[in-house]
Amino acid sequence: MVEASLESLRLGPLWQREARHLTADDFERVREGTRRIGGAVRRAIEKADPSKSRFGADVRAWMAVSIITSPGHYDRSLSQRRLSPLLVSAALAAINTPECASASPESGDAPAAEAPVANERPGTSRREQIIAAAARAFRERGFGGVSLDEFGIAGPAVYRYFDSKADILSALIIRVQEWMALESSRAMHHSASDEQVIEGLVRGYVRIATEATDLLAVSVTEALNLPASAAERNRRVRQDDLAEWVKWLRISRSEVTEADALALVNAVRTALNDLVRIPHLSRHAEFPDELVACSLNALLNTPMPSARSGRRRDE
Repeated sequence: MVEASLESLRLGPLWQREARHLTADDFERVREGTRRIGGAVRRAIEKADPSKSRFGADVRAWMAVSIITSPGHYDRSLSQRRLSPLLVSAALAAINTPECASASPESGDAPAAEAPVANERPGTSRREQIIAAAARAFRERGFGGVSLDEFGIAGPAVYRYFDSKADILSALIIRVQEWMALESSRAMHHSASDEQVIEGLVRGYVRIATEATDLLAVSVTEALNLPASAAERNRRVRQDDLAEWVKWLRISRSEVTEADALALVNAVRTALNDLVRIPHLSRHAEFPDELVACSLNALLNTPMPSARSGRRRDE
């Protein structure tokens, strides 16, 4: 799977961004193909470890698939020769993550409890109403497929808060960035030791990803529609955020090079972005804890390839 992924890097982003333009029959056909892949990995996990619950095996299967296909979503700093074994090891680390106690019901295949239903109480702020409506619409139909008239608020009212549709998109992505920055600050201030900061970063990311999935999805799939100045700002903020994760991961694992740490962080964050958008997984109450556990195991326990496995491209 890793070999196939590295030979077809852009297919993952293409599916995520453009699948909405397929006919219903073609969309279902392509989605069924992805389900077959995830199902094959899940069955292999269940065969290798019968103690895994169906839900636990499913989470690990999709985590592994997303880690494997992650290089299509970011610029690689590692050669394919080194990245390939790193992805294999990271996927296996996610698969081998011990299941959270609450996700392993003694009744075997009994359905796990569903996550509490979020109470979407509408606020009176027109600006917040616009942001919420835009996040849903951009996620479902893409930036280009949405007009300002579809937000349920008269056009003139929208222009009291935003100059354009692109201005709304910028506001959505800035909001995600600021929330991520707040979670990073919490992780650094509330962790008992430097080695525990990376866990705080992961928990904060999972919290935002599971509680504000529309916003996160838009930041992943629609950022290419930002105006040039906003796109450059988004790129710098994202690079700074990634550098923070790399720094604290290397404090926990001094043997990991900066390039390897960046590849691991990108792979895990891409997997989190993917999994929170899989409805049949996100309905489970144990889902956030399972995401945290699998992510930390991949970050902290993935064996590093030998130095002979490849060098950086610029070397």
